[in-house]
Amino acid sequence: MPIQIQLIDNNTGRPYTNVEDLHIKVKIVVIDGDSELEGLDSDKFNSKIVKQREGKGPLLVGNTEVTFNQQGVGTIGELHFTDNSKWLRCGKFRLAACIDSERCGTTMKIQEGLSEKFVVKDQRGKPYEKKYPPEYNHDVWRLESIAKDGIYHKKLKNSNINSVQDFLNLLNANPERLKEILKMPENAWKKVVKHAKTCPMELDRANLENNANPQSN
Repeated sequence: MPIQIQLIDNNTGRPYTNVEDLHIKVKIVVIDGDSELEGLDSDKFNSKIVKQREGKGPLLVGNTEVTFNQQGVGTIGELHFTDNSKWLRCGKFRLAACIDSERCGTTMKIQEGLSEKFVVKDQRGKPYEKKYPPEYNHDVWRLESIAKDGIYHKKLKNSNINSVQDFLNLLNANPERLKEILKMPENAWKKVVKHAKTCPMELDRANLENNANPQSN
């Protein structure tokens, strides 16, 4: 079930729905499980964000940006971790939702939202790791924004797009068709396209040569 974020008016405790002119975007970030955010300013909040360990890809991948609708509700799409949480002192993560005020063009102070603490284990995350860079023969769910057996993965499989190569072939031939198949948010689309295009150029050239010079029987 998708996770929803509700914008609440701190004065009334009721949902805040007057967001039409704010163009609010929410970033989903990872926070150390020991962190408390109440009363923190933006700089101190940013210092609590957990980054990936050296030599690893982004800690949290998928739809990490959420847009509020006119009812003040935002829905988090597909997210998953690429690393466990045991390397932190408390061994737990939290998810936080925060507003990028500069990008949203608003001076309104909006308090960050914070999840409960939770553990991320190796056996859960490892089979779903993304690859940096991906290779042509990798499963398509190795790309960012596409979770294994998630809605986007299923849409691609239904269109016979099973590998990174299949994805890139359609991206090069008919990007609008690929975009129509996925129907994902623009920021997620940009991430998956950017990731796919990091495939090694040597493989790209070899594939083009094979397509241009098919072997005869």
